[in-house]
Amino acid sequence: MGEIFSTEIKCFKIIIESNFRLYAYKKKKTHIDILQQFSETLYQLPNLFVGDLTVKSINKAFKNGISGDNILSFIRNNLHHVCKIIPSNVIEQIKIWELDKRSNFISKVIFASNLNKVWSSSLNYNLNQTIVSRTIRINKIIIFKNLICHL
Repeated sequence: MGEIFSTEIKCFKIIIESNFRLYAYKKKKTHIDILQQFSETLYQLPNLFVGDLTVKSINKAFKNGISGDNILSFIRNNLHHVCKIIPSNVIEQIKIWELDKRSNFISKVIFASNLNKVWSSSLNYNLNQTIVSRTIRINKIIIFKNLICHL
């Protein structure tokens, strides 16, 4: 999917506003699918697509393997001549959404407390193959799978 967004072929003439509204004059009806990868459709006319960039639409793009840089370069490569640059607040917000998406994740956690030292060392030895990191703090052990965390 990323190769579509890095292409130099201009399929659109895009105008993007600082309120995250996107107007795209398109040549073919099938080009709408590309825009819907990272924007929410407000309405469509035979040769005009109007959509909004939202947290939901940008996160959908991230889930599909499209990076913030891919989105920005695609818009930049297809800008209409009346819209010389992408507004700085749009660029920054897309980057912030991407950072938020990378920093938020869910991991299974095992929590055990009041363990004696013998059991703790035995647990560490037996789970060493699947556990990346463990942290012991005030007679409590927190085990994270595939995650390094310091308390």
